[in-house]
Amino acid sequence: KRKVTSGQQIYVNNAFSKCTLPMFVNLTFREVRHWRSHKDVDESSLAVTVHESIEQLFWSLEKKCGQKLVSRALGYITMAKMGLSEMELEDVLALDNSVMSELNENTRPSNPLRVPFLYIARLKEGLSGYLIERHVKNVTLLVWANRHLHL
Repeated sequence: KRKVTSGQQIYVNNAFSKCTLPMFVNLTFREVRHWRSHKDVDESSLAVTVHESIEQLFWSLEKKCGQKLVSRALGYITMAKMGLSEMELEDVLALDNSVMSELNENTRPSNPLRVPFLYIARLKEGLSGYLIERHVKNVTLLVWANRHLHL
């Protein structure tokens, strides 16, 4: 039951006049719903292309989960031809020294050799609708829902 202000609406309408793809509209909505009425908005507040919106989504995830964890996790998912299971993702991230050193700097993990499941859950939550589960031979794999995300 919240609304954007008339000043904010101008920038939303401007963004939609440049791109009307459903994915862009969805990404813009996800960004705008976090705005408060007192938030100062300008031309740079919203992306004007799908790819810029995706980058904005990834940057916000990096702030929430950590730059190395997000960039490496998304890279591993992108590189996997058929996708990765959650356990495979946890395993490859745990073997990545830069990810583990970032996690060990920011938190005091119960097991310094494993990626806490909380981070995988945050990643999946932040990418809900864009990172989907595909069932292949009784295994659930994480794959991109759209080719733009793969790019």
